[in-house]
Amino acid sequence: MKYDIQYFIDKFEAIPENKWIKGTVYDTNSGRCCALGHCGVRETSPANSKWIQTEEANALENIYRYARDFSPIDEADNYTFWLINDRSSGGKYDGYSTKYGVIGWLKKEKERLDALNQT
Repeated sequence: MKYDIQYFIDKFEAIPENKWIKGTVYDTNSGRCCALGHCGVRETSPANSKWIQTEEANALENIYRYARDFSPIDEADNYTFWLINDRSSGGKYDGYSTKYGVIGWLKKEKERLDALNQT
């Protein structure tokens, strides 16, 4: 797989914290992005909600969708990637910046998948 979880962990760790934003994909004034924005997603027509989607962003979304659909996680740890990315979640990732909340979620999901592959 070209874009696996470790790829995104490494990519996001290399991006300075002041280049992250919540509540929008990409801010043209500051150049700050959420996780999808860092993967090249851009809104081309805000009035019509038209988006440019990249292969890299599709891979990140697929990681999330797989976790959402197949992860046997308990209620206390049921915080979706997008809620963490947008910082509208509570619980486990409170107090983390958007960058480190996203990276923390990806690391946890990688550990879960690695454990499944060991059995």
